[in-house]
Amino acid sequence: MTNLAAVIFQNRAIDPNREAIRFEGRQVSHRELRSRINRLANALAARGVRKGDRVSVLLSNCPQFLESFYAITALGAIYVPLNTRLSAREHVTLLSDAAPAAIISSFTFKQTLDTAATDIPSIKSFISIDQVKGNQIGYDALLRSGSDEAAMVEVETSHDAAIVYTSGTTSLPKGVVLTHGNYLSDWENVASVIRPSIDSVNLQLAPLYHAAIVHSLVHLRAGARTILAPRFDSGCVLRTISEEKVTHIFCVPTMIYDLLDHPDFTTTDFSSLRTLEYGAAPMTRTRLEEALRTLGPVFVHAYGMTETTSHCCVLAGLEHNEVLGSIGRPLPLCRVRIVDESGIELSSDEIGELVSRGPNIMNRYWKREPETAATLKDGWLHTGDIGKKNADGYYYIIDRKKDMIISGGVNIYPKDIEEVIALHPAIAEAAVFGIPHPRWGELVAAAVRLRPGLTLDQGELLAMLEGRLGRYQLPKKITIVDEFPRNGAGKIMKHMLRKAAAE
Repeated sequence: MTNLAAVIFQNRAIDPNREAIRFEGRQVSHRELRSRINRLANALAARGVRKGDRVSVLLSNCPQFLESFYAITALGAIYVPLNTRLSAREHVTLLSDAAPAAIISSFTFKQTLDTAATDIPSIKSFISIDQVKGNQIGYDALLRSGSDEAAMVEVETSHDAAIVYTSGTTSLPKGVVLTHGNYLSDWENVASVIRPSIDSVNLQLAPLYHAAIVHSLVHLRAGARTILAPRFDSGCVLRTISEEKVTHIFCVPTMIYDLLDHPDFTTTDFSSLRTLEYGAAPMTRTRLEEALRTLGPVFVHAYGMTETTSHCCVLAGLEHNEVLGSIGRPLPLCRVRIVDESGIELSSDEIGELVSRGPNIMNRYWKREPETAATLKDGWLHTGDIGKKNADGYYYIIDRKKDMIISGGVNIYPKDIEEVIALHPAIAEAAVFGIPHPRWGELVAAAVRLRPGLTLDQGELLAMLEGRLGRYQLPKKITIVDEFPRNGAGKIMKHMLRKAAAE
């Protein structure tokens, strides 16, 4: 059976008595998880959810999120997670686009649910995991009404499993349609790198609505244990690593920066850690070297995007010592190329766009045929990332195509400048972007976030940059920020910085 839920229901190697999920002191065994998934799936079916229907999930990290993922896909319905950090207006826009038959959420998102109840006629069932209001249904009551019998529907690998909306750093989010086959191949790819085993302990820090849900899914598939963090707190994370003997973590770079800067970092016991995977946004070389010196070869850099289900290329362990800064090489089920504007493959060290193909590549964008045609060409996903490949087959990302600055006809790559700015000891993180200029088209601007307790002399910073960058690369405007605007994946939303600087 190709149904996604089959990987945990039909895996005889899973000990049903072992802990599957831990959340805020509550433990869920693999047996209980299977029972709850069946009950939820059967209860949804009793309320009219059928194969091909969309069911939206708007929840912070919690066991009910993972139960919902499996129950929805077990029915052959389509799982539609929503970014919890969006506004109610943005949620309603995406719900209108997906037109789900049901939504599983919580009282936290009351404004979204109230508006959706009026504006989204497709939603027949509003399911709440906590407070119940009006015509909403309580999640636990729904489970009690559902049968414990197996609920899986037969599906093909080509059938739609999810609509996952992109982060929307430069435009409105697009719904990425992922199939059952996309997920199954992605899980194979990821498991081949992080190698989860029955005794693994995964700490899920990234939000489950993000592609990083894959880390919980591959560990549950292996019969291992996942600890769900409701939110990121660096001190709590460090304690959990020591006390729970965590073996696997996925972090976005800002999380690693916060861990490195925490006073308890140097006294934390990291001996159990096998893999610390990082990705979703670029990590500066300076801070990565700092982390590598402390923790050693546990790091795995994951390159991918929503359109590749999650992973595409990885740089693992000791490879960091040889090709630091590379995104690594393609995973077993992925193919990658660097191509020119005509789609012709380029030679080593030539700069072009990174494209990828494989069974993990999305099926299409939901209801967006022109965008699908522009992104999927002859079976190749055009990522929008500018990169190159070296003679040994390692790939490098130079920058996002949309982030490239063109000043006086010269292409300027922000990532190059960010790496140099990050060398300054007071700077924790930097973002470089272009701002409009009537003569040059664009000028280089930068925003920087400082390390705790430190100050910055901008004249001193510029003097350092002048010795390492060309004059055309020097920022003409530098702003110090307390925090960067970020999307749910932790990526800096440069369009907001651009707008603020231009104003």
